[in-house]
Amino acid sequence: MTECQFDSVSELLDFLAVDLEHPLDSRYARFATRFILVDTPEEYNVLLNWLRNHCDKVLNLADFCSGDDVFPMLSGVLATLDVMEKDATACIVGVSEFMRLVPEKVKSFFSKLFERETAKNRRIYLPLFRGRELLSQLLEGYDRVIYKETPDVLVVKVFSNQLKDIELTVAPFAQRKVQSGVKLLNGVRELFTLWSNQSNVQRSTRFWLKTEFAGIVKEGASSHYTVQVYKSAWDFLDDKLKLVAEKNLGTEEQWTWLAENVEEDDDFDRLASRLLNRKKYSSEVINHFWKDSVKNGNGPKRWLSWLWAKLSEPQGSYLRMALDMSNDINQFEESVALAIFDANELTFDLIKERKKLLLDLGSPNLPKLFWEKYNKLEKPESKLAVLTDFTDKEKCEAVRNVGDLLKIKPSDESWIRILEITYPTLFNYLTGFLLDDEFANKYFNFYRKSRIMDCVSEEHAHLLEEWNQEKLWLYDTRHSVLEKVDKQSEEIIWIDALGLEWLGVIAGSIDTNEYTVECKIVRAELPTVTMRNNEWKDENEFVRYDLDENAHDTQYKFPDNFVKALDIIEDKVNKKLREELHNSQVLILTSDHGLSRFAAISNDKVPTPDGYEARRGGRYASLSNTAGKLKTTSLEHYPDVIKTEGELIQVRYRNFVGSPVHGGEIHGGASPEEVLVPVIRIVREALSIKLTVETPEVEIDIKGRGLLVIRSSGSLSAPMLQITNMFLEGHYEGENRWSFFLEGLRDGEYSGSLYDNGRNLGEVKFKVKKRGAIERSDDFDF
Repeated sequence: MTECQFDSVSELLDFLAVDLEHPLDSRYARFATRFILVDTPEEYNVLLNWLRNHCDKVLNLADFCSGDDVFPMLSGVLATLDVMEKDATACIVGVSEFMRLVPEKVKSFFSKLFERETAKNRRIYLPLFRGRELLSQLLEGYDRVIYKETPDVLVVKVFSNQLKDIELTVAPFAQRKVQSGVKLLNGVRELFTLWSNQSNVQRSTRFWLKTEFAGIVKEGASSHYTVQVYKSAWDFLDDKLKLVAEKNLGTEEQWTWLAENVEEDDDFDRLASRLLNRKKYSSEVINHFWKDSVKNGNGPKRWLSWLWAKLSEPQGSYLRMALDMSNDINQFEESVALAIFDANELTFDLIKERKKLLLDLGSPNLPKLFWEKYNKLEKPESKLAVLTDFTDKEKCEAVRNVGDLLKIKPSDESWIRILEITYPTLFNYLTGFLLDDEFANKYFNFYRKSRIMDCVSEEHAHLLEEWNQEKLWLYDTRHSVLEKVDKQSEEIIWIDALGLEWLGVIAGSIDTNEYTVECKIVRAELPTVTMRNNEWKDENEFVRYDLDENAHDTQYKFPDNFVKALDIIEDKVNKKLREELHNSQVLILTSDHGLSRFAAISNDKVPTPDGYEARRGGRYASLSNTAGKLKTTSLEHYPDVIKTEGELIQVRYRNFVGSPVHGGEIHGGASPEEVLVPVIRIVREALSIKLTVETPEVEIDIKGRGLLVIRSSGSLSAPMLQITNMFLEGHYEGENRWSFFLEGLRDGEYSGSLYDNGRNLGEVKFKVKKRGAIERSDDFDF
C-alpha cells in the first residue's frame, strides 16, 4: 500500500480539489475511490466539513441501518452509487468504524470500491479515522496494490504525541450508572451516527457500545484506538470483578443484570452489599431474599443472595452443605431438604439450622427424593433427625418414630433433644408439666408415652391398676374450685375434652418471664359427659369444641388425629390464650372432661347388668326405664366400677357391652385421663423469684454423674427440676441454694424447667462436660 503524505489537512484538501479536475496520473484518472487517513478529531472534522460541501452525495452508513442495533446494509450503499450520475461525487462516512468492528464483513465491499472506476463514479471519498493498520490489512494481497496500479492512500501526517487515546467498549449490555467521561451508545446505528457528526468526536474519547452483536466484534488496538469487547456479561464480570464463580452458576440474563449494576471500583462483595443493602455477607441474606422474592419482583436479588452465599458461606454450616450439593439455583430448595442425608457428623446445630432454612425458604413440602432416602434409614432416631413439623406427613412420621423409640427404650436419649428441635409441640407433650401430685405425675408421664406408642405400656398398665375410686375422691371437684374464682377480674376459658395430658403443650407456649402458670388437678362430675359438666351453660364464657370433635371423628386414624389434636392445642387453644392474655390480668383455663384413647380401643368387654343400659361406648351404664320391672343383676361381679345413684361407671379400660364407640377416643368413664382435668391459672406478672445457675458448666465423672446447683432469690419448699423426660428432686444446701443430682447425661447444652408447688418458676440452662474431656460439638450418629 503506497501512501501520499500531507503535512496538514489543508494541504490535503488542496490536493483533492486539484485531483478532481486534473488527476495526478493514470492511476488517479482510472479509479474513482480515494482512501483518506486522518488521525486527529480536529482534522477529521475539517475533512468531513469540506467533503459535505464539495460532494454531490454524502452517504452516512447510519442511514443504511434498518434498526437501532443493525449493521449497515453495504449492498444498499453500492446500489446508491450505481444509480448516481457518473460525473457525481460521493462521500461515505463511517467506514472506518465498520472496518474496526467487523473487518470480515467489509472485505467484499472494499474490493468493489477498490476496483470502482471513474467511468461509474467520478469520485468516491472514504474518510478513515485512525484506520491505517485496518486498511493495510484489508488491502493486503490485492495484486493491484502489490503492483501499485491504484491511487495512493492519502495520509495527513501526525505525531503520536499529538493523539489522545480513544477507548471503545463493546458489550451486549450497558452499565446503569455510566462512568464519568464515558458516552453510552445504544446500538450500532448510534455509533455510526456519532462518526457522521464531527462535533461529537471532539467531546468524548471513551465510548460504551451496547449491542447484541458483541459476539462477532473484533477486539484490538491500533493507532491509539482500542476496542475492548465483552462477548457476554460474564466476561465483563470475570475481568472487572475477578469473579471466582463458574459461569454455569447463573443465566445470561442474571449475569447481565449484575453487570449492569457494576460501578467504578466495585469488587464482588461491594457490589452485592450495595444491591442487597447489607453491610457484609451473612447467612441471613439468602433467607431474607428467598421467600416470595420472585412473586415480589426480586428474582435477581434472590439469585444474587444465593450466589453471594455460594461464594462466601464458610465451611461447617448446614447452608454450606446445601450450597455444595448443586450449582443450579433451581435445585437449592431440594438441596436444603436433602443435604442432611450426606452429613458426616450430624450435630444438633445442623438439625436446627436446616429446619430454620426450610422455614425461611418457605418450602414445607419435601421432594419425592427426600422420602426415598428417608425410607432407606433404619434407625427411628435417624429418621426423626431429618424431619420437621412443617407438614402433617412429617409430624405423623415423627410420632411413629418417637413411638418406636419409646418401645425400644434406647440407653442414649439424645433423640429427645432432636425431638425438641424437629417437633417442639410433640416434645412439650411428651415432657409434660410437673404437677404437685406424685400419682398424677407418674400416671400421665406414662400415659403420654402410651398415647404416642398407641398401646398401653407395662408401666402405664401397672399405674392404672393402682387407680381406684378412693384415689379419685381425694381430688376436689372442679365446681368447688371454680366457685372461688372472682369472675369480675378473672376470665374463664373452657376447652371441651382438655385432659391433663395436654398441659405441657399449653405451658410450653407461655413465657414464664411475663406470666406465672399454676395448675390444680380437679375431678369432673361422673359420668364424664358434657351434659353433666357444662358449667359454662349459665355463664358467658368462651368454649372451644375442636378437641372433642376430633376425638369423635368417625374416620379417626392414628397418628393423624393425634397430630390434629396437637395442632388444635398449639394453633387454636394457645393462640386464643395469647390473644386473651393481652387483655386480661388473670386467665383461667379448664375443661368439662378428658379423653381416653385406650378405653376406646379396648377389647375388654363385660355384659351390661340387667336393668341397665350401656352408654358412651360402654364407659358407663345407667338404669333403664324398665329396671323396676326386672330383677337387676348382682353387682358384686363388677369390682372395677364406681356405683352412683342410677349409674355404673368404669374405672379402667373395661367397657359394658351394648353401646358402640364413635371415633378413636372416648369419655364417660372414670379413668384418670377422663375424670381428672386441669384448672390452669395464668397470671400476668413476672415471678418475684429469680433463678441463678451457680454451676453453668457441670463436670460429670466417667459414669455420667454430676451436681447442678441453683440459687433462688426467695425461699422454695420442694423444687423439682424437669430436664427433657427426667424429674429431679432438689436438695437444700442452705442460703436458698438447691442441688440436683445429674446422671446419664451426655456432653452438651441442656435446658430445664424448675417447678415448686405446681408453679413453673422458669427455665434454667447449663452445660454438661466430662471431667478432663476436650470440648466438642454434640453429634448424632446417623
